[in-house]
Amino acid sequence: MKWTNLIAIAIALSSGAEIAVIARETPPARAGQEHPFFDQDIRIMMDASKGYSYPLPMTVHETRRGEMARMVRAEVQESGKAAILENYRARAANMRFLHATLDPGKGAKPSVFQMEGVVQMSWTATAENGAERYNLIGDVVRNVDLQALLQEDGTVGDLRDMRMSQTIILPNGGEGFTITGQDYDVTIAGLRFTRNVTLNEGRVTAVTTRRQIRRLTRADLLIAQPDLERLKENDAFVVAPVNYVWSEEEKALLLSEEPLTPYGYVMRGIVRDWNNDTDGAAADFRLAHERDPEMTDAPLRLSLILLEKDNVEEAEKLLSGFEGGEGAGYLTNLALGQLALKKGKFQEAVTLLTESIEEQEGNSSSYVSRARAHMQLGNFQAMLADTERAVAIQPAFWMGWYDLARFKAAKGDRAGALEAAGKLVEIAPETFDSWMMQAAVLRDFGEKTEAQKSIEKLFALIDAQDSSPDWDDYDSTRTAYMLYFDRIPEAIALLGKGIAAKSGDFDLYNQRCLARAVANIELDLALRDCDRGIALSPGSGEVYDSRAFVKFKQGRYAEAIADLDMALSLNPNLAESLYMRGEAQRRLGNEKGARADRDAALRKDYAVPFTLRIFGYTPEK
Repeated sequence: MKWTNLIAIAIALSSGAEIAVIARETPPARAGQEHPFFDQDIRIMMDASKGYSYPLPMTVHETRRGEMARMVRAEVQESGKAAILENYRARAANMRFLHATLDPGKGAKPSVFQMEGVVQMSWTATAENGAERYNLIGDVVRNVDLQALLQEDGTVGDLRDMRMSQTIILPNGGEGFTITGQDYDVTIAGLRFTRNVTLNEGRVTAVTTRRQIRRLTRADLLIAQPDLERLKENDAFVVAPVNYVWSEEEKALLLSEEPLTPYGYVMRGIVRDWNNDTDGAAADFRLAHERDPEMTDAPLRLSLILLEKDNVEEAEKLLSGFEGGEGAGYLTNLALGQLALKKGKFQEAVTLLTESIEEQEGNSSSYVSRARAHMQLGNFQAMLADTERAVAIQPAFWMGWYDLARFKAAKGDRAGALEAAGKLVEIAPETFDSWMMQAAVLRDFGEKTEAQKSIEKLFALIDAQDSSPDWDDYDSTRTAYMLYFDRIPEAIALLGKGIAAKSGDFDLYNQRCLARAVANIELDLALRDCDRGIALSPGSGEVYDSRAFVKFKQGRYAEAIADLDMALSLNPNLAESLYMRGEAQRRLGNEKGARADRDAALRKDYAVPFTLRIFGYTPEK
């Protein structure tokens, strides 16, 4: 569904006390077209870490419409602090009008709306000449201010850590909106800039911080100036409706293949990541890192993608020069926390991810990762609390809702599981696993009719995207879902087609083995397929797990345990194998071993009983 009111709000953070609000929209507005956003209440608050605060009521006039940009300027009204405000007004005016020089688009009508706000300013003497300045966010961005801050010894005096919080109230309580891009954490010449944006109850809140991590020289600032300008220009976040589909023109604009600066590659990588192009994003982060090895943002973001793909070795190399802990930055602690999680250092992961959250409270990814670390430590209440916090911070956070649906279903929380599953299809109706999870949850709670509707939508979606008559990844995905939803004869027939086309693919034999085991039919043929899969890929723990499932169905529990031992030796993270081994041990009378295995399985994946129920196996209490 195309949505013509895609809005990007950029707060241009410039020197001194400049206030300039830039709103860019995609695609361009037509002449005379009304834009509902600008009728809404907008509240902006800037604050510095120290100093005095003064209320500054403002009237904002829109000065340009269309052509991918809007410029508005602020006029400060009287507020009783005449001397300070006169200085403020004089300093702000020059910068403000730099942003207001563009002519209105042909036929466009300037409109007027109100903005209420409070600007908190730090007013202090700096440098040895006692010059006054206002410490606002971005006061190091403009050359004119950089010069005023230089001391006689060539260093910069008193650049305090600063924080800005912006809140924008969306139309209709924010219904239908989500955030498709928001965060950054970059270090430029000894200055760290971070931002996190959240959407909650119709309010978009952006928190931006600037921290000086070492004393700066004149050379630092001159070298950093172009990057600081780009940072300011790109300081924008995009708000889009939940079901927004990027047009080809927009993709071309956002994902231009033109050679970019290192920072440009990072920005394009972030956009690609928003659009689920993780391979393209990784390539951009690599290019940025190659061109500027000192840039911290690129290796951190690249390592997060690598960890998602289980490439722990390369991610660890990229992160070898980083240290986590207080003041390290949320992105650094997030990446190091996820690395610790992958390496089985769960308490260390909790510590690092907690630091990440404290650096940026609105950081939903850290909450989800910490939830998984809590799960590994057996802290299930903390796991659920963190997952719920993640989706409260970012209601369109698909992975958070996915985990929550599984956890709530495993816990037997019908209302919570159904709500989470419903959110998945609302947020990402084009994603196969959204419909799979909703169908699985509905079926698990006895809603067979509604579950069937979701199943039909799932397979219709796959069919609509699969245009090839030959065996491909869509067919592999289709057969996997058929196993979940009792379409076993179709799955077996389709897998036969796949094996005929790719007889050396061990996973096809594994899936056909599992299909027969799920249906409890032709178990001898199932064993034959598993044996063939093991012969083709003896290092695959998943095939041993499938063969164990067949033997479990046959009542051959000791042999099933032997296969599960092998599966776990090859892949210790197979929670289903641990749980099944516990069930097999219980049937052989080893209650202590059974309890230990089942507890260990729940620490690896709290939702493992629910996963096994998807495959038609209901563990006994």
